[in-house]
Amino acid sequence: MEPSQDRRVSTFPRTNVGQKPSTKRAFETSNIRDPNVGHGKLRKSAAKDTESVQRKEADPWQQYQRLYKLNLAGQGFVIHRKDSTFSEYFSKEVKVNRKEWLSRITQVSHKNIVILHESLYHDGNIYFIYELMDVYLSQIFSTPFGRLKAYEVASWCHEVLEGIEYIHQTLGFAHGDVNSENVLLTMSGSIKIANIGICMLQNIGQDRAQNDIRSVGRMVIECLEPSTFYRKGESLTLGPWDPTLSKFVEHTKSWSIYDILQHDFLKLSPGPNCLKPYIRLARDTMVGTVEVGEAIA
Repeated sequence: MEPSQDRRVSTFPRTNVGQKPSTKRAFETSNIRDPNVGHGKLRKSAAKDTESVQRKEADPWQQYQRLYKLNLAGQGFVIHRKDSTFSEYFSKEVKVNRKEWLSRITQVSHKNIVILHESLYHDGNIYFIYELMDVYLSQIFSTPFGRLKAYEVASWCHEVLEGIEYIHQTLGFAHGDVNSENVLLTMSGSIKIANIGICMLQNIGQDRAQNDIRSVGRMVIECLEPSTFYRKGESLTLGPWDPTLSKFVEHTKSWSIYDILQHDFLKLSPGPNCLKPYIRLARDTMVGTVEVGEAIA
């Protein structure tokens, strides 16, 4: 590993970078492979509790109440259970036509993956019931607080990379769509990769694994140099930046998940709690992500 740089030069001035427009991402199933085809070669160790996942054929609206639409890593519904708990979740649906697709869904348990509580097949669709998160990563890139400092960038990079490591090494596939709208955060400071259910159905192989890691570098560029990101630039160019930060972005293009997690830049991270002020402000000021209509039975 390269020598660590002076941490004092890694605090950036907070300057406004502008609001990134929110987009609604639709699930696509055109590249989903047959459920009888096995996973790629990424798998290192099988999850021990794969048989305990809640998956069944059932009408989700017999046990859940839809409340309103929300764009969190794609469109879905905020829902609650029809029981005395009124527990809230977030539901997304994918059209699959055959209930055999449920066999692809396995137990997921990692602090950096959005919890998938239940998968239900009904009338040609699989309904994924996820934990309810608060904001997506790109929303904290453009709060009135301004640009994130280096240690704050390192904090979310480290959490996202640990989630990617779990997907690659334990679940055995690539995510294939790691971006700033598919990384979700909670008011408690949790940082998690979304849409793991659709990833299980798509079963993306090892040829896309490096792209997951490279996507973290792209998100750093989006965070710190949005104009470079929108020009599809692959490197930080508008510095001056801490050389350790610039090298981290470059190394996401080729380093393995194991090596990148040992990178000196990530040693700046004090943990995800440092992002709580950004998360709260993003949550309190977010607009355009909620769609409230007539009550849905």
